[in-house]
Amino acid sequence: MSLAFEIDSENVSFVAIGKPRKAFVYENGERTEQRVKNANGMSVARMDIALALNAEPQGRATLQAPDDLLEKLGFGTAYQPKGQVQISVSPRDQFSVNVVLRADAVEELFVAE
Repeated sequence: MSLAFEIDSENVSFVAIGKPRKAFVYENGERTEQRVKNANGMSVARMDIALALNAEPQGRATLQAPDDLLEKLGFGTAYQPKGQVQISVSPRDQFSVNVVLRADAVEELFVAE
């Protein structure tokens, strides 16, 4: 069970804190060779991020976006998603949740030196 909702991209920002990794479809707990695709049919990858909503830190989350977009993101750089943005929350275990931010475009806000 998960909760997913659309959010105004102006209220979201994040810092890239990981490396992109390809997203694969899982069936019955087993990874397949089939790639996860977005609504436009593009293969997506995932990256760890530090998420902020309305300028309030929310902690670690996962950005899911097209492969070519994630390859361009720099570690420690702050970004804001553009266009349609979706956030989903699902249980990880008894005491924590997974938070996934889905976006197809981002704008650089601040570059770490």
